[in-house]
Amino acid sequence: MQQRIYETKRFTYSKRGTAGTFRPSQEVEPKYYSQAKETPLKAFKKACNGDLKALVLSGNPTEEELKKALFSITDEYHSIVDGNQSRIAKQRDYLRLEMKIYVLHTIIYFSGDSVLKELKETFNILSIKSAEATLKRWKVELNMKANEMKSEDKGEKVDVYRHYSELQQEISKYQGYAVKDDTTVYDFALQVKSYNDYLNQLKKKNNGRGKY
Repeated sequence: MQQRIYETKRFTYSKRGTAGTFRPSQEVEPKYYSQAKETPLKAFKKACNGDLKALVLSGNPTEEELKKALFSITDEYHSIVDGNQSRIAKQRDYLRLEMKIYVLHTIIYFSGDSVLKELKETFNILSIKSAEATLKRWKVELNMKANEMKSEDKGEKVDVYRHYSELQQEISKYQGYAVKDDTTVYDFALQVKSYNDYLNQLKKKNNGRGKY
């Protein structure tokens, strides 16, 4: 299956003839993963753990572009998986919200004339006023999540790469065959959802037996 990748065109300019006259001299097309259906699990795990360059296929995309891409991939993953509210899940929700705040802040204050277009395409927000209100609300929510997690644990940092690797092993045991690193995030999310559904069914079945 042919992979679809995200490309952005940029131009650099060089002088020709008299001062102030410019012409396009080089066209650079950064290519990077931006969708769950195309992103290998290994690249996703590295990006979630801070190595955004793991998403890069070629060229030099900006940090903003890569963070927006990771947000999109992560959002797709969580839209499929029915996560529980374990400590790890809460940490993931915190990191996801933190990423959304970064992306929204960047769009509002650094997108220039394309701000409304970026807001609509990324968050379906139609005005700057609404975007600023959303940003303020998310920051309050992030602070609440941080305080909640602080009261529940000793402040240890979650190794996201290790978490997904351990989950990958659990799914492999459940399915009876290895989940490879080149599995797409989309397919992995479906496998995780199936595993979670299986565990929930077992829990209901055991609860239905009653106490003796």
